Amino acid sequence: MIAMKQESIPVVDLRREAIEDSRRLTFAQKFRLGGDLFDYACQITKSGIRWQNPQFSEEQVLDELRRRIQLGQKLRERLP
Repeated sequence: MIAMKQESIPVVDLRREAIEDSRRLTFAQKFRLGGDLFDYACQITKSGIRWQNPQFSEEQVLDELRRRIQLGQKLRERLP
């Protein structure tokens, strides 16, 4: 088996490319992506809540998610 040399792209170049791509998005696209990102973050958080509390029902998981979101909002209000 012949080993193929994989070209590496520096992380800085990938980040720069992502920034350039995001600058080309319309406001509507950015707005929609913001909602998608929030939904994704909620799914990850709910998974963590289930892992920490395997006995929770789906309703309890959602209640805990809401509690954490409200806590985050309260903490942000305290920032200068």
